[in-house]
Amino acid sequence: MGKTFIKFFFIFLFGLVVQTIFAHTFYPARIAPDIILILMVFVAVEHHSPAGVAGAFLLGLASDFASAQYLGPDAAAGIMVFLFITLVARNVYAEHALTFSILVAVALPLKKLTTAGLIAFYTNHPLNTALFFSKNFAGELLLTVIIAPLVMFMLSKAQRIPSRDTVRRQTLERFQ
Repeated sequence: MGKTFIKFFFIFLFGLVVQTIFAHTFYPARIAPDIILILMVFVAVEHHSPAGVAGAFLLGLASDFASAQYLGPDAAAGIMVFLFITLVARNVYAEHALTFSILVAVALPLKKLTTAGLIAFYTNHPLNTALFFSKNFAGELLLTVIIAPLVMFMLSKAQRIPSRDTVRRQTLERFQ
């Protein structure tokens, strides 16, 4: 459990730093890929457990911190995305790049609708989906879907890095 928590904590920090600093620096036209959503989908595909729900919730909080509007809507959206992707990933081979991109393309509108619904509930205003599904939505969806396989590839490679004890044991086995 400790290793999983540490892994989710570093994924949380990675998502927060990339989303707040680098995403809007490289994409200054207010259209930026949703890196945190990609991380949510990755956590949902790789970890079908309560720890995965906690990781999706932490990533949602990171998205809330990055947007600096309300605390909670993106965290709830992270849980919704996790539940949906987990249900789909159990029946579909989701570790292929194309399938992962399709899951991200389906998860982004789900996240936007959940966030819009909760903000409408918080502010006692009618649900205004036009605010979330504007002309920037198509650009954000396209960039997120294009970047998703790259992020998935980097995270899956990072998971396969052997520990120091494993490398030490393999080295000793070679010389014996």
